[in-house]
Amino acid sequence: MTMQHSLTPLQFPRHQHPIQHLIHASRYQFQQTLAKQSTTLGQAVEEYISRTGMHPPPHFDVWYEFARSKNVQLIDEYDAITHLLKPFWGIPPAIIRTNARLVFSAEQNEFPGIVIRNGKIGRTEGLAPREETYVNSIREMMDSFAQYLPDMDLVINPKHEPSIIKSQDALARYVRDAGKVRRPQVPRNHFSPTPADLLEGIPLHAGSNVFETNAQTAWSSMTQSCPITSPARDPDGSDNLAAYSYENFIYNTTASVDVCNQPSLSHHHGFFNRPTTLLYSSSLPPVFSVSKISSFNDILMPPPDVYSQGRSVENGTDIDWEDKIDQLFWRGESPTDSSIVQRIVTENKEPVPILKNVNSHWIKDTVPAAEIQALFDIKFTTALDDTEGVISTESAVVAEEIWKSKYVLNLDGPGQSIPGLYTLLKSKSLVFKASIFQAWHDEFLWPWVHYIPLGLDGGDWFENLRYFATEESGKSEGKMIAKESAEWASKVLRKEDMEVCMFRLLLEYVHQFWGFTDVQVRKSNR
Repeated sequence: MTMQHSLTPLQFPRHQHPIQHLIHASRYQFQQTLAKQSTTLGQAVEEYISRTGMHPPPHFDVWYEFARSKNVQLIDEYDAITHLLKPFWGIPPAIIRTNARLVFSAEQNEFPGIVIRNGKIGRTEGLAPREETYVNSIREMMDSFAQYLPDMDLVINPKHEPSIIKSQDALARYVRDAGKVRRPQVPRNHFSPTPADLLEGIPLHAGSNVFETNAQTAWSSMTQSCPITSPARDPDGSDNLAAYSYENFIYNTTASVDVCNQPSLSHHHGFFNRPTTLLYSSSLPPVFSVSKISSFNDILMPPPDVYSQGRSVENGTDIDWEDKIDQLFWRGESPTDSSIVQRIVTENKEPVPILKNVNSHWIKDTVPAAEIQALFDIKFTTALDDTEGVISTESAVVAEEIWKSKYVLNLDGPGQSIPGLYTLLKSKSLVFKASIFQAWHDEFLWPWVHYIPLGLDGGDWFENLRYFATEESGKSEGKMIAKESAEWASKVLRKEDMEVCMFRLLLEYVHQFWGFTDVQVRKSNR
């Protein structure tokens, strides 16, 4: 993704704790971004041209008014959509339509489909009950703006795992060819005529262009989209920590979720060594998913499950910050969860790194793990281990137990971790987030402003928690972030925000799915 929630390491003053500096600098950047949002359609169009080098898609004016009516907070911050769709600019639209049709019309296909014809939303037949519920939630999300969309086919991934990977050389070729595409130099507010190959009915066919690979070859398959010179493609490569962390604290969340920077993920992250499902495509079908890792090519959409169900803290169950205890609370059961938390917290017997204030300068030090582990309330619920079976068990967690803690952890995992994150962000507790997965909301939630980012190697977990739980500046900052993140989450994680994002996404997708009938010179990017 292209959003850069980042700072330059050289900016860190030694007399100030790095976390405090990250909070202040990130808050300033966030406030600057918020203040610069477009307030008129003309400004939004100019901002779009400045960022993308081309005019907005047809019905951008309708989308803008729709977004304004929904009180969207960051109306210009949709760069991730441009980035996700960029490789598709290098593929002829007719091929994109064919790839989509071949995926969801295949016998034994893995994906349901949504078809839009004459402003009406339909779906493919023969869906399993969960798939039907999932697709119906998407249809509900689209219902208020479907009339403004041309005919199109959407391939939907109902699984929690991302699905589409393409090799780096192919992606580089697509991106290179995308720069050669001639796009309208003058604005248009109408779509081209319906392509002749867009059929009313989608006939089933034998075979598929999507294949399943196994866990033994998962890492090499998952990183084939990384540059050949990246650490992930080097058999002897090591994590490029300098790209995203300073003194163990994450200053660049874009780089921190880049799989290509972290070959160690292959053996310490459950998704990479025990994937539930991994599909590989010889083409690049446009598949819409709720989460992905950086090396996957899925197109991110808002989560239908969350849209249809809604997530919030039950009235009366949360408690005030002052009444909470200084502990980090987490319960989890998946292999992904256990491989991270067990290694970092429950098994660690070595001294852990912290920072100590000596003569108004913060220097590195270590303390016995036991001194900090008392701040962690970490337990597994029927987590499985390869050799031992069940690691440990914990009874079902009730909301009252979660909200007793000032600090709550949202741990990595594909789509299923998203609903929990939204619930935590809307609470009165401070959210710590450790994730390699990307989602539609990433441009709207800022690290160190709305949550505390944690690395998946565990090097920053202890000092982060120690700072917020024991340092006076940390206690004050933590309380403020918890309050402000709850207020912000209630403004940007609503059903209305998901509708606006989905509308914008589909208007942009039409560029690739339909193409242009009038060929004109492409506008310069800057």
